[in-house]
Amino acid sequence: MNALITGASSGIGRALAVEFARSGYGLLLVARDLPRLQAVATECRERFGVEVEIFPQDVGAPDSTLRVGHWIRSLRKPINVLVNNAGFGVHGDFAFTDLDREIEMVNTHITAMLGLSKLVLPEMIGRGAGGIINICSLYSFLPAPQQAVYAATKGFMLSFSEALSDELKWSGLTVTAVCPGTVNTEFRTRMGVYSKKPSGMSPERVARTAVHAFQAEKSLCIPGFLNQLLALLAKFLPRSVVPGLVRVANRMRRLNAGAKPRQS
Repeated sequence: MNALITGASSGIGRALAVEFARSGYGLLLVARDLPRLQAVATECRERFGVEVEIFPQDVGAPDSTLRVGHWIRSLRKPINVLVNNAGFGVHGDFAFTDLDREIEMVNTHITAMLGLSKLVLPEMIGRGAGGIINICSLYSFLPAPQQAVYAATKGFMLSFSEALSDELKWSGLTVTAVCPGTVNTEFRTRMGVYSKKPSGMSPERVARTAVHAFQAEKSLCIPGFLNQLLALLAKFLPRSVVPGLVRVANRMRRLNAGAKPRQS
């Protein structure tokens, strides 16, 4: 069995690669950062003795799905699990953030997810086994001021995942949407949000929970009880008050302080 994982060079993606390798999956890893990607591949080969193929590619770039597709076909390896994990954030008031960067984020979170899912699903359906894990976010349920586009893309991912899961009920395939809250990775510092000390769930715990949920054929996975509670509350609170509550919560967690829009 083989798992194709995007954004596999660090954070949740790296942890997912390790978790699938631990379960005996061969790995097809995609990410922009070649040195880190090579390090993850070496770790999984040496620790678990699995086959690992790597492809340095920014899935948010034009025609990236086409290039990944050519690579997969050249390997002649069936894809049993697709993990759409690649992603990043842009922080700041929308009126002043970089539009090009936000369009790149839309392409990474949405266009790549759709393209890769379309690429692998026909053969998965033919085999009647396997499926897709989409790494969404707790913000899938919460409109998030100063991360407006990020939260909107994650809401799209969740809605798409739940609809696709229902479409594929007859096929034997599983589609699992994973919605973590704050995770202790480089995600926030990369978008210009700094905190005095590390916080959040470990990426290893998120990955372990995600893989277990997929193997249990669950369509939705929200790691952590508090995150589950917040997602539940968001369903019952008036929509008009949720963005303000998210803003207050982020201010209390000091996620607004020192924030700068990422321009690179």
